[in-house]
Amino acid sequence: MKALFLAIPAALALSACSTTTPVETTPAPSTQLAYERMAPEVFTCEDDSELLVKYLVDKTQTTITATVPKVSWSGQVVVLNRAPAASGVRYVNDSSDNIEYEWHAKGDTGIFAFNWANGNEYELKCQR
Repeated sequence: MKALFLAIPAALALSACSTTTPVETTPAPSTQLAYERMAPEVFTCEDDSELLVKYLVDKTQTTITATVPKVSWSGQVVVLNRAPAASGVRYVNDSSDNIEYEWHAKGDTGIFAFNWANGNEYELKCQR
């Protein structure tokens, strides 16, 4: 009988620790976190430029971190959206009225283009 009285408080203590509330699930990671987990593809370009290119898992978007001395960029980040391409992959950012960016890559080569509204253009040929 003494053992039964000692066992009851222990059973009550253990039942107090159990829960009937549902376990919360972790929300899906944001797009930014998806980019942060990915290693960038490094492209070395003419004019001593370098691009770090990260594609979103579903390939709908890419983020380019660009160091382009000719336009005074050091670690400039540009986000581009997928666009139709005849071959390879093509991404554009035309959200500004002043400039449009385009990244076109196929295999180990890529071209990063700047097209200003005033007609000026600059294009970098890059190699992975």
